[in-house]
Amino acid sequence: MIKPISKKKYYETISEQIEQAILSGEWAEGSRVPTEDELASIFQVGRGSIREAITNLQMSGVLFSSPGIGTYVADNAVACINNNHLADKLNDPESIGDIVDARQILEPLLAAYAAENAGGGDIKKMESAISKAKDNWEQNGHLFHVALGKVCGNKILVSLFESLEETSRKKAPHKEMTEEKIAQTIDAYQQILDAIRQKDAVLASQKMADLLK
Repeated sequence: MIKPISKKKYYETISEQIEQAILSGEWAEGSRVPTEDELASIFQVGRGSIREAITNLQMSGVLFSSPGIGTYVADNAVACINNNHLADKLNDPESIGDIVDARQILEPLLAAYAAENAGGGDIKKMESAISKAKDNWEQNGHLFHVALGKVCGNKILVSLFESLEETSRKKAPHKEMTEEKIAQTIDAYQQILDAIRQKDAVLASQKMADLLK
């Protein structure tokens, strides 16, 4: 339910309430949005704050305007809102624990899948990733995880995995890795790859789980 605004940064609060109205179905996708005057009356704020909120939601793909016709809720507004919220959570410094948990669930499954389905080309890419990690850990230490994720061939899953990998990499700087830890990690990569070559899904999954711990 939309409520009068009582906080500073009005446009952000207005945007959040409009998003909630869309997610709840109160404002259906494809429906026309009330005019600026009507929204100003509903939220009890000036038209400038309404205009900022509308612009903000247009930039994020939640709303769109047609000159001379009006402003509407986008047909994919719910997906846009959820995607934007996911991006916010990935960038939240306090989310690193959840990101690590997600990887601990996802990557052992990917390793098992790779053991059962990886082809010669996939194996070569993982071999190359390990070689590059040995040459330059800071730049290439993450490539094995990316190569492993791509084995599944599911674009949505690959995109999600790459986002988790990229975010956790940025939140856990490589400078925290000692030479000993780097060597241990590369050895773990090799053990995972060996299990994948042997098509041992259980072993590949276990080795990945051990690494992520």
